[in-house]
Amino acid sequence: MGVIDAITRAGAVIVGLALLILLLTTVVDVAMRNAIGTPLPGSLAMVTYWWMPTIGIIGLGYIHLRNEQIVMTLLAENASERALRRLEIVVDVLVFGLVVLLLVVSWESAMEHFGYLSADSTHKWLPIWPGRFVLVAGLVIVLLAIPARIYRILKGTINPVPDEINEATE
Repeated sequence: MGVIDAITRAGAVIVGLALLILLLTTVVDVAMRNAIGTPLPGSLAMVTYWWMPTIGIIGLGYIHLRNEQIVMTLLAENASERALRRLEIVVDVLVFGLVVLLLVVSWESAMEHFGYLSADSTHKWLPIWPGRFVLVAGLVIVLLAIPARIYRILKGTINPVPDEINEATE
């Protein structure tokens, strides 16, 4: 599982770098608008097609593997730990199937856009097709994290009861 942990951690680092670059892009764009009255060329497209997909999808595997996802406490707080473990496994298997479907569709879309090297409509020099492969990479990371998480639930190294619920019930 060390390799999967390393991949998901690398994804988290990439998200952090993308956030930093998004911040810098936005600061430069606003500064240019105020200083010279024109925005940074391609900043909207970079944010939309490069940085936001990276931030939105690459870190999901890390979050899932660390059991940091959103849990409906109303359902979880009254269930036994055994029932929660079973529910987590069933949900993870269903999510795995959904992610496989999303991956197939995303791969087809990425290959289509790569085939004609799609670019931003107003800035032809700015390719937008790499963002499609970011989605594919993020989904692959999630696909790696789900079986690892199921294994950890079965092994007992992940507690399916979130810390917030444990604290509230004590």
